[in-house]
Amino acid sequence: MSTPVQATPTKRFFVNSLTRDIELKDAILDLLDNCIDGVVRSKDLKTLEGENVYKGFRADIVLDEQKFEIHDNCGGIPMKIAIEEAFKFGRTNPERDAQLETVGMYGIGMKRAVFKMGTHILVESQHKENRYTVEIPPEWLEDDNDWMLNLENLKLLGTSHEGTSIIVNNLHDEISDRFSQRRGFAKELRDEVGRIFALIIKKGFVVTVNDVEVSPVSFDLLQTDEIEDQKDGIETYQLKSEYNDVMIDIAIGFYRPLASIDEVEEENRLSRSAANAGITIICNDRIVLFRDKSHITGWGSKPVPSFHNQFLPIAGIVRFSSANSENLPLTTTKRGLNLSAKIYWYALEYIKEGVKKFTDFTNQWKGKESEVKSFFEKATYQDPIKMINENEEKVSWRAVPKGRFNEKRVNPSLPKPARRNTKVRITFYREKEEVKLVAEYIYGDSAANPSDIGDFAFEKQYELAKEEL
Repeated sequence: MSTPVQATPTKRFFVNSLTRDIELKDAILDLLDNCIDGVVRSKDLKTLEGENVYKGFRADIVLDEQKFEIHDNCGGIPMKIAIEEAFKFGRTNPERDAQLETVGMYGIGMKRAVFKMGTHILVESQHKENRYTVEIPPEWLEDDNDWMLNLENLKLLGTSHEGTSIIVNNLHDEISDRFSQRRGFAKELRDEVGRIFALIIKKGFVVTVNDVEVSPVSFDLLQTDEIEDQKDGIETYQLKSEYNDVMIDIAIGFYRPLASIDEVEEENRLSRSAANAGITIICNDRIVLFRDKSHITGWGSKPVPSFHNQFLPIAGIVRFSSANSENLPLTTTKRGLNLSAKIYWYALEYIKEGVKKFTDFTNQWKGKESEVKSFFEKATYQDPIKMINENEEKVSWRAVPKGRFNEKRVNPSLPKPARRNTKVRITFYREKEEVKLVAEYIYGDSAANPSDIGDFAFEKQYELAKEEL
């Protein structure tokens, strides 16, 4: 005789397990992901290319010690999806977004985010001919036998109201404390959104946090116009490939002129100027790794040297795009790289090839930085994604020999110094107070650049030597 045994989870355990390992900011970013995926669905975007593809769409976040709110105009949640899928813990129809470049994979983002913050949730949405609200009250979490929620129909508003609002009340104590004004969380969130969604914001999407609009960071690289007619131009390394159903775009180059001797020799730490250096990884226009300078993007992995101040002008982006988000090298949080993914190891070889091109350049011109200044003065800042797309038909693109995935690249021939080197480097050390005194005497500024002081002193002595010899 058999007896049935209960094996269903308690809601409290399920929710705690779901929210334990996600950071608060990542949870909120998940909600923004949903907004942007809503745009992709409502416009049936098969590609995310285009300068203003998100123009007219926005998400507004409001947070304080009492509540969290996010309101968007991104098309809303269809009634059928709300009834059958949106509030389930897990995705039941993985084919729903086939052919669309979204990042939704598991169907837990919204639930994980709201339960991370509080226990009383109100979701209101309008999609085409339907407007409704769904409430998750605190007592729902305590009843392990009732997994149903109530959807209440509302009076339809104008088409400008097609979107979704999520309000979380009854915040957890630790979340309420994080949202307090003294913690400065709103600014931290704006900074994070400006990094993670930089490409999407540049394409027209607007995000505000407590009524302050988010500004995107820049990933522009230096490029000489009409590069094929320039003998001494600065050009980026570029690669395009199609790995199964994932498009890969890589652009690596310089975002500033070469580092000065003082910047390179700055003691015991990376120069503050290095903050903008490194490789940024992007999946379906979301940034998942920001300006990385570690082995993850090839630094310190042969033949690429470890990052140090000499390489602080080097930066780049790697973009993965696919309608099948499960094939992207993403972790379940969508904020980190799945380093075991074969596609990433494939791309890494080309990332290293690109980085090595520019570390070699800096090594070749080490000690002669002033001689390449004119090369950088000819270059202008350009968007690397736009650069790749617009350069696609240029003759500088070449197929990669023995490539397996339709690889083509621009492998630039950067300027090289003359083989004969008639210059020597002069280096010496003096006490800081002595240098300040000389700087004050020469320039009237004790904070003058030590290299300039050395150049001035040598030139003075050289002029005297020429007169007397």
